Amino acid sequence: MVANEVAKNWILLNNEIMIKHEDEFSLHKDKEAVRAYFLEYVNKNTVFFYTLKEKIDYLIEHDYYINFYEWFTFEEMETVYNFVFSKKFRFASFMAAFKFFQNYALRDDSGEKFLERYEDRVVAVALFLARHEGIDKAISYAELFINQEYQPATPTFLNAGKKRSGELVSCFLDEIGDNLNGIGYAVDSAMKLSSIGGGVSFNISKIRARGEAIKGVEGRAGGVLPIMKIMEDTFSYANQLGQRPGAGAVYLNIFHADIEEFLDCKKINVDEKVRIKSLSIGIIIPDKFMELAEKDEACYLIYPHTVMLEYGIPLDEMDMDKMYEELITNPNIKKKKINARHMLVKVAQTQKESGYPYIFYKENTNRVHALNGIGKVKFSNLCTEIMQVSEVSEINIYGEEDHIKYGISCNLGSLNIATVMDNKRVKECVKLAMRALTMVSDVTDIKMVPSIAKANKELHSVGLGAMKPTWVLSKKLYHV
Repeated sequence: MVANEVAKNWILLNNEIMIKHEDEFSLHKDKEAVRAYFLEYVNKNTVFFYTLKEKIDYLIEHDYYINFYEWFTFEEMETVYNFVFSKKFRFASFMAAFKFFQNYALRDDSGEKFLERYEDRVVAVALFLARHEGIDKAISYAELFINQEYQPATPTFLNAGKKRSGELVSCFLDEIGDNLNGIGYAVDSAMKLSSIGGGVSFNISKIRARGEAIKGVEGRAGGVLPIMKIMEDTFSYANQLGQRPGAGAVYLNIFHADIEEFLDCKKINVDEKVRIKSLSIGIIIPDKFMELAEKDEACYLIYPHTVMLEYGIPLDEMDMDKMYEELITNPNIKKKKINARHMLVKVAQTQKESGYPYIFYKENTNRVHALNGIGKVKFSNLCTEIMQVSEVSEINIYGEEDHIKYGISCNLGSLNIATVMDNKRVKECVKLAMRALTMVSDVTDIKMVPSIAKANKELHSVGLGAMKPTWVLSKKLYHV
């Protein structure tokens, strides 16, 4: 009962922000909520240590932290801690503090007690990233983080320095081949990648459409929707020790014959057997489709398995500017006629209802991306921000060699542009952020998903974005 009353106190204070006095919101209530949250909950549930050395030793000896003594002396670590605490960081809002302690702060094995404050997490990440570069680099990283000039991706900030942790990488993408081995590989990959904290996106455009042939028998294929259902359940089941829920997305080429039911799965009033609730969806739009819509010409949705049988090339890897007319005039290619403009209206209506689908313009990307000599970009991720080369792996039966191709592994981080500009540290922050991302890429080796490991090992992709972290809301900090 006491715990409920405590929770009620700081939640109510936070809600009272919306109460107006003389037409002004009660913003001071947010500060009161933060104080109540710390005094009545966080402080009472944080493990107390008499000295910093006692704390570091305890965390290492009980397998909470990696053994930082392999790279730093206690005096060096103490220097970083002192530097970070001298900054007198304070959370800018109740939601900022709540987000950190609910999702990021290290807890004991019972899950009831906190072992870290925000400053502790900053130091752990800084020490981890600088462990081969010395204490000066650790201080530089710590300054970057505590100033809130740069925010590593969630898996990096959550896991760096922890002994029992997931990976440091944010985003993974891969393609699904049109056979049970390929589908099984994708589901297995989704479960493993989700369990280590990554968001995962799959290109399902190669999957045969509903009603296509299996082993020459027409009408047997279930289409993309059953695979989406499996993926949704997979991401729901495989989360990172309960700290971070699984997150997945699937992309489908707009010329794929299942595109209409693919969009319908996000309708609020659709049958529950069809509805996809938590899995994100995106569509891949080649230039040819937009040309048909612009000219108000008929558009044909194509059954991909018939394309593969006829040409030996997946539909989504074809240049539709060159192949579209041939495909729709070839009697061996199964297709159905729609109105391109009506399809765009359907996309817009679905977005209005659900926020989905994401839209990826394929040719726009491939005209400018830097690795045209290696391959093509075919789809994107949960946020439509990653555009990298990918190839579908050939997963064979026992006794036959698999041919592992490029998945996508991308290490992400974000600059807080406003703070970086205010501090006049653009050059330093960009350099440090890129070095931090490189370090994450260098230490990442996700062998349990070979296509992802191959992509990271050979391409070492990183992404430095520009946004405000979700829990950095104001530069006007106050003391708790």
